[in-house]
Amino acid sequence: MRIDYQSVSKPKSYAFDFCVIGGGVAGIIVARELVKKFPGNSVGLIESGDMTLDNLHNRALKDVSFSDLSIKRNSREFALGGATNTWGGLCTHFEDFEIQGRNYLEAHDWPVSYEALNKYYQYASQNYDVA
Repeated sequence: MRIDYQSVSKPKSYAFDFCVIGGGVAGIIVARELVKKFPGNSVGLIESGDMTLDNLHNRALKDVSFSDLSIKRNSREFALGGATNTWGGLCTHFEDFEIQGRNYLEAHDWPVSYEALNKYYQYASQNYDVA
């Protein structure tokens, strides 16, 4: 079921067993995993954008700027799929040295080992067509 609140004059209330906020790549994966792991439960996926990049909300929020932080105009997309619409879903695995952290950071190492993370890379590669 798809509900477009831009065309609803008086929104109804909906109840879901799980509600995922954000229809970017992470939100879509979380929603899909919830559906797979809990097939008898309902999952709601809330996205502030539209099904396309050409929507009023997306255009308005792309103009966010800060004086001390440079944000690339097309680095954020408020539409189903999020920024993957711009960068095509291309990404790579972290290397072991990236997880080890840096001495100049407050929290040096990640709370998960590279070996533990690697099993999730394998799962993602098998289930989400990523390499």
